[in-house]
Amino acid sequence: MLSFIYRLCREFEREMGYAPNVLFINAAHLQRLQESFAGESDLSVIRQRLGLEVLLRADAVHPSVNWQLSASRKAS
Repeated sequence: MLSFIYRLCREFEREMGYAPNVLFINAAHLQRLQESFAGESDLSVIRQRLGLEVLLRADAVHPSVNWQLSASRKAS
């Protein structure tokens, strides 16, 4: 899961010229992501380690990244 997110971020940055700041995932993706962080359940720790705001969306079929002003305000 982490390598997939890393690849998404690299592709986004290569295309757009700036890094993403938000990750869209669903509940199942979140569970896999928590497992990737050795069972870490604290979402704030995962956000900090990824450097991305994590937003849960029920309609997120696949994880995706983007840049949003509102997410950059939360990260500050």
